[in-house]
Amino acid sequence: MLAKSRHQVHPESQGHILEKIAHLVQEKRLFSTLNTATNATIQNLTYAHTILEKGQSYGKILLSW
Repeated sequence: MLAKSRHQVHPESQGHILEKIAHLVQEKRLFSTLNTATNATIQNLTYAHTILEKGQSYGKILLSW
């Protein structure tokens, strides 16, 4: 999304795109693939890396700082 505003390529359309995305989310036609959200600790980072390496994860893993 930031590429448009950084490169001045139709930056006025960015708001329209975000409105469309918000509408699709509200209609439950677009959704996040976030599967796991946790604090960024060494233990959680190790766990996330392990399940990604083993192919045991689906969706995104979010580690918050």
